[in-house]
Amino acid sequence: MQSATKPIDSRTEQEMHSCEACSSSRLRQLANLNGARIIKCLNCNLVYLDGRDPKPQADYYDEVLLDDYIKYYKDHRTDIFSKHLRIIEKYSAKGKILDIGCSFGWFLDLAQKAGWVGFGLENSQKAIGYAREKYGLSVSPGGIESVKNFDTDFQVITLWNVLEHIPNPLRNLEMINEKLSSDGLLVISVPNIEGLITKLAFLSYRLSGGKFKFALSRLYQIENENPHLYHFSLKTITSILNKSGY
Repeated sequence: MQSATKPIDSRTEQEMHSCEACSSSRLRQLANLNGARIIKCLNCNLVYLDGRDPKPQADYYDEVLLDDYIKYYKDHRTDIFSKHLRIIEKYSAKGKILDIGCSFGWFLDLAQKAGWVGFGLENSQKAIGYAREKYGLSVSPGGIESVKNFDTDFQVITLWNVLEHIPNPLRNLEMINEKLSSDGLLVISVPNIEGLITKLAFLSYRLSGGKFKFALSRLYQIENENPHLYHFSLKTITSILNKSGY
């Protein structure tokens, strides 16, 4: 059986975006998901999605039933956020905290109740309205690029499952770094390319000769307007953070 993992030919390579982390054009195609190609940089090992740029959308939460969504996710995510906050407080004194992509404000609400001064950035007007009205949170409209609009530094900045959706993580992390205090802490959660489920998804794709795409398509959220553009390993996320000044 011919391997589904193959080097990119010279014609296709010219059509590819070079590696965001190291600008290399030494690339290998790991999978083709109906035109959205998962690419590995052979220089730094970053794995990214090529052929699907995020599309502007009015509001992600316009497509969901809000009450059902909150009922399904809130308790589970609040439990996770509580654990995250306890870890953060082991490494940082309380102060100003910014949650980028704060959604409905569940993490920020926990932080404020624990004595932090919370701020949020969020693209969804529906989520912003909920966070302000339900919890009285200070949430501003905008994505990572809006961090420059704050006239203060932060003790902690968090990105919970946000960075994988951003086309230029290196540049955006540099902007975030400018808003961290000198002893500030950046806290992120991202998909792990070396996780067991991801490895099984790639294995099923390869063993089927590229025919079984369902698992990888779900992991990369191919059907969404804003899919996962990156899945990181500890090595690649560390490299990007170092290049961003952390």
